[in-house]
Amino acid sequence: MTKENFENLNNETIHCKHCNRNLPKKCFSYSYVTKDGNASRCKYCDWLIRHNGTPKIEEYSLDLINNILEDIIFERINYLNELSEKYKLSLSDVICLVKKLKIGNKKLLIHTNCANCNKEIDIVLSVYENNKNVFCCKECYYKFKKDNSVSGKMNKQYNRIKTTCTNCGKNIEVIPFDYNLKNSFGDNHNFCSQKCYWEFRKKYYVGEKSSTYNRIVTDEERDRMRRTVLKTLQKSDRLNSKIQLTTNFLLDKNNIKYKREYPIEFYSIDNYLTESKLMIEVMGDYWHSSPLRYGEGKYLLNDIQYKGIRHDKQKHTYILNHFGIEILYLWEKDIEIYPEKCEALILQYINNNGILDDYNSFNYSFSDNILVLNSQIIIPYIKRSADEIKKYLKISA
Repeated sequence: MTKENFENLNNETIHCKHCNRNLPKKCFSYSYVTKDGNASRCKYCDWLIRHNGTPKIEEYSLDLINNILEDIIFERINYLNELSEKYKLSLSDVICLVKKLKIGNKKLLIHTNCANCNKEIDIVLSVYENNKNVFCCKECYYKFKKDNSVSGKMNKQYNRIKTTCTNCGKNIEVIPFDYNLKNSFGDNHNFCSQKCYWEFRKKYYVGEKSSTYNRIVTDEERDRMRRTVLKTLQKSDRLNSKIQLTTNFLLDKNNIKYKREYPIEFYSIDNYLTESKLMIEVMGDYWHSSPLRYGEGKYLLNDIQYKGIRHDKQKHTYILNHFGIEILYLWEKDIEIYPEKCEALILQYINNNGILDDYNSFNYSFSDNILVLNSQIIIPYIKRSADEIKKYLKISA
């Protein structure tokens, strides 16, 4: 009989030819039911045939084993606790017996209580066996753990070895694993704090012990690493800063099609204008070192900003030499305070096919809907020499 015909069968009971009993429909598998409404075997008889009869288990009678088998296979019980009450056995004895019977494909539940709030819960057999305490939710688990945990020397698992901090010499106690742990050079180090760890690392992992010592990175490896970073940036939301979202809005407002974080060889362009094939970079004042904020008589540059300037300079040079395109740079202050100026500059940049008198938004003014180039031009750091930039560094680069 097919599964569909079996489900549509109106018989409340079906006759099992093997054990000669009339049993409820749920006690049968459709594959053993014939067209006349009878079955060659029920689920219980099928189990016995496949397991060569009732298994013999010490201390338990065959009648008891058969009864428990039927209760489980015919799904007469929902919990193992019911077997315990029905046959006057302890729950542990029932669990032991059921495991020896090796009844597969049955979700055997145990009714118990949350160790923290005492709420009644149902859990599967494996969870009950593998956990001394069970819980109704994560909150109860962490509360119980907090209320019953013993830390420090009062903990039974507490085991520490006295030694000294490799960096500062302070007396400390560490677990045996850390005490015996050795690095690739066969040396063992233990520290009292992260501060000491990093201080020692700067002194220790130098020269031949440096991970990059005598390592030759091929052009292929370098290219692969750069492309991996670019792909990661494209998928990341962290680059959608407020000024970037404003720039996107200005482009969308004017129906200008673009691609975000567009990869070009080793670099990524903030906004690549797909129809005009022009490029826009959104410049944060700190990360890209706006000359309006950093320089003579202003804030000094740090080494992170110096590296950023070098990267921006390399990107600008590469794009100009390989594609003949001057990038339009929209700066943070202008995007935040003068978005109309940035919008007008974008439109002029596109209408003039990428040709402008200057490519930095801070060198323009916008009044009465007219975009005007300032008389005093400020030179961005990407167009200054390395020696000039170093004059404004806090630390020599």
